[in-house]
Amino acid sequence: MEVGYNSEYGKLQSVFLHIPRRGELEMMTADEAMYEFQPNYDVVLEEVSALWDLLNKLGIEVHTDMHTPDYLYHANAIYMRDVAAVLDDSIILGNLRYDVRKGEELNLIKYLRKEQYAGKLIEFSEDITFEGADMLRTKPDEVILSVGNRTSPKVAETLQQLYPHINFKTVEALPEGIPQHILGAHMILDADTLLIRSELSQETLGYKNVITLSEFDEVSKNYATNILVIGPREIIMADDCPQVKAMLECHQGMKIHTCKMSEIRKMAGGFACMTLPLKRELV
Repeated sequence: MEVGYNSEYGKLQSVFLHIPRRGELEMMTADEAMYEFQPNYDVVLEEVSALWDLLNKLGIEVHTDMHTPDYLYHANAIYMRDVAAVLDDSIILGNLRYDVRKGEELNLIKYLRKEQYAGKLIEFSEDITFEGADMLRTKPDEVILSVGNRTSPKVAETLQQLYPHINFKTVEALPEGIPQHILGAHMILDADTLLIRSELSQETLGYKNVITLSEFDEVSKNYATNILVIGPREIIMADDCPQVKAMLECHQGMKIHTCKMSEIRKMAGGFACMTLPLKRELV
């Protein structure tokens, strides 16, 4: 299994998806699991399967943990973007902040062992928390880390030592809530274009072309910006956000695919949160 990329928008070649087990979504109340609402397992499974099918049709290889032996149940395991991150040639394992999510990374380790992954694996000590959705590859030689809430500042120091050719910058994390991570308010669409929820963050990360969206219902309730970028200005988004879709289509070169996400988002996330990019074309 090959991994590695140097941007958030290079043509997506492979991803990791978690296929949730019924017991995971029914093991806790919505409040205990940090969901917004209690999801319907059967509908969630249909939506995950639909995304999987769409990715296959678009030529993107999908890795899943469906047959991982001795799998451990976790209520939020669907959100793989928190569980790990990928750099040029390595997988960085998450060390998630909240007790309800601790141990999710162990299932990924079991999967990698089953697949006989021989690449680099980076782990942090127990006192250093890290969630992959707090990391954005803004340029081939630059990474932004949102620190101070779910991710420790020491993460940047550690990664800087391991990858001296990359400049690891930090920004102060937003208070706990929505968005939970930097990924929740910022989406990099190509080398010059950033999509941002402007009422939640004014941090433009140095991008020249910034598409701003206010917090109307499609954005705040339907998770319209929780998109998966599969290539330069090419995205997968929820199919029930026509206003945001039309706004994005006004920008030259945008190519938009849609998929159902209405039940997945009840767990406080969407396509960006649940998809761990493994390999992209280099830019």
